[in-house]
Amino acid sequence: MSQSNTKESQSVKQDSNSSAPSPFGRKFQIFDPENETQFTDNTVHTAKYTWWNFLPVAIFEQLRRVSNFYFLFQMIMNLLPGVGVFSPVTAIIPVGLVIGIGILKDGIEDLRRHKADRIVNRKAVCVFRGKEFEQIETCKIRVGDVLVLKGNEEICADAIILASTDRDGIAYVNTMNLDGETNLKIKRVPLQLMKQLGCIPLISLKE
Repeated sequence: MSQSNTKESQSVKQDSNSSAPSPFGRKFQIFDPENETQFTDNTVHTAKYTWWNFLPVAIFEQLRRVSNFYFLFQMIMNLLPGVGVFSPVTAIIPVGLVIGIGILKDGIEDLRRHKADRIVNRKAVCVFRGKEFEQIETCKIRVGDVLVLKGNEEICADAIILASTDRDGIAYVNTMNLDGETNLKIKRVPLQLMKQLGCIPLISLKE
């Protein structure tokens, strides 16, 4: 009985170890059409508002400020009969102007964000999807796409370097937009990985 119990416990431990999550995180296949449904797209959203929620959210943001809420409370108290000191117009106009100007300012800034998002999302990028090179918008990049970047071209998505036109697999990356450093970072690609990906005709893309 004791030997059988120990064997069963050992088998349970082995099964539990085999079902443990992978230490490498998520896995995916390149050139796999199913990635489009399993992962989100590459669209950039930095704007705070949309056309349908702008007014209520902007008013709420204005009233979150202590000063605006205090003056609004004073205006409401001044409108109560027997309590107000000033006329309703005198009480409403200053508060309305302050909140209205704040909403207008937020709206103008958010329009600029929407415009910047459109510029980034519509920027053209070259990808290799198994058979041929394609020019697509950056918002249409999917997990598993192979990006083809040339010199001084901006990296428009989270990516790892698979190959380089340099014989030693060296690539120089500028990270000034991320950390403010102007010096180039050296990234190396394992030569064995470059040989395995030799089917991608990178040499033809040399400038």
